[in-house]
Amino acid sequence: MTFPNHVPRRLAGARRLTALTGLILLTAAAGCGTPAGIARGAAPTVTASAGTAIVLTNFRVSGIPETLAAGKLTVSVANKGVGDHELLVFKSDLAPAQYPVDATGTVLEEDPSIRKVSDGGNISAGKSQQRTIDLVAPGKYLFFCNLPGHFKYGMYR
Repeated sequence: MTFPNHVPRRLAGARRLTALTGLILLTAAAGCGTPAGIARGAAPTVTASAGTAIVLTNFRVSGIPETLAAGKLTVSVANKGVGDHELLVFKSDLAPAQYPVDATGTVLEEDPSIRKVSDGGNISAGKSQQRTIDLVAPGKYLFFCNLPGHFKYGMYR
C-alpha cells in the first residue's frame, strides 16, 4: 500500500489497521446469513441438548449449527433482544438474497418459491418458547425473523 509523502508513518499504519479491521468485520458479517443445511440419511429425530437454544437478538439469529440431522428438531427459542421477534423456518434452494420480498424487504411468506416449515408466533423481549421444527426432508432451510425490517437487515441464519 502506498501513501503520499506527507502522511506520517503512524497514520499510514493506522489506515492499514482500519482497512484490515473493516475486512474482518465484513467477513464476519457475511457469515451471519448462511442457511442451515440438513444432512441426508441422518437420524429421524434430533433434540437439542438441555440448555441449548436458538437465540434471537436485535437483527441476529444464533445457536443454529451449519448442518443439522434430518428429523424433528426440538429447541427453545429465546428472545434476548429489546423488542418483539419471531422465528420462521422456510425450506427453499434460494439464497437469502433471492427470497421474494416486498418493497420494505419483508419476505412474502405465501410465495410458491419458498415453503414455510415452522411459525411459532411473536416472542416478547426476555421470553422464550419451546418449538418442534419438522426438518424431515433434506435440503436448505432458512431461519429468520420477518417482523418489519428484520429480514432486510440480516436477521436470518
